[in-house]
Amino acid sequence: MHVLIIEDIRYSAIVVEKFLKSKGFHYTSVTNGLDALEALENGPSFDVVICDLFLPDMDGVSVFQECQKLKRFKRQNSVPP
Repeated sequence: MHVLIIEDIRYSAIVVEKFLKSKGFHYTSVTNGLDALEALENGPSFDVVICDLFLPDMDGVSVFQECQKLKRFKRQNSVPP
């Protein structure tokens, strides 16, 4: 399973990363909404997304609203949970 972590506070991201690593998950971490959208569009396929609601460039809800507009997810007609 590959998890996308969207978290701008480094300490919080490290806590989540350590937990996921201890459970054998793969993960990618980004620190803002624009990088998250880039990863979602052009990166590996993510099974789950863990997203902070308060990011420096957009809120977490906006990230998922924009995610639904990405070509990759329009074709699949779904976004990762």
